[in-house]
Amino acid sequence: MKHPLHALVVFAAVTVGCTSPPERESRPENAPVNADFARVGRLLDLAIAAEGAFGESRWEDAGHHYDALLELDPGNVGAWHRRGILHLRARRFAAAQLAFEHALALEPARAASWHDLAIAQLGQAYQSLQASATLTGPVATGDRPPSAGRVAVMLRDLLPPEVRP
Repeated sequence: MKHPLHALVVFAAVTVGCTSPPERESRPENAPVNADFARVGRLLDLAIAAEGAFGESRWEDAGHHYDALLELDPGNVGAWHRRGILHLRARRFAAAQLAFEHALALEPARAASWHDLAIAQLGQAYQSLQASATLTGPVATGDRPPSAGRVAVMLRDLLPPEVRP
């Protein structure tokens, strides 16, 4: 694809294509058929806005768009994964873990979600060790075994630079 917008439109189309259609039985007989088209259009608009904000590093905006997208389509695996990525970037590792677990519940074979779930768990372990250091004092004073300090540094170094504290 020659233009970045083409990739965004293809992603949005695929994302919307993965949504489950509303049940026909639940629609009142007098409801307009265009309701389905309006829903798909809204999902497409949200997906394009979310991916655009994500691509431009406007993390807060992207998060709002993904939240709205997930409210309309809670079975959207890609949106759950991206939401997890946004939580990782904000160092909200527990929230990231929940988002990746949600994505994996919907699509258990999604390798990227397994990978990012592991990063979220490493981040939580690192934060736990840091909290422990705050409660017991710095590693240099000998209040904790020196190995705990080395483990904390090792965990921090395993985290990707964009989520490293």
